[in-house]
Amino acid sequence: MLLPAVLAAAARIAWHERAEPVLRRVDAWLTRNSAKAVGWTVGGIGVSVAVNAVINLLIVA
Repeated sequence: MLLPAVLAAAARIAWHERAEPVLRRVDAWLTRNSAKAVGWTVGGIGVSVAVNAVINLLIVA
């Protein structure tokens, strides 16, 4: 998880003029789509907790 951030920082330092527009586009995309990603993540966790609860109720009962 650390490697992409280190590579982006190194690219920005070494090739500022070339890397800056690309990093801005990536930032804009992440900003637009972060709410969807968080929603899907929370929904997936909720579904997995519900399935786990149903399985535990059926096995224990």
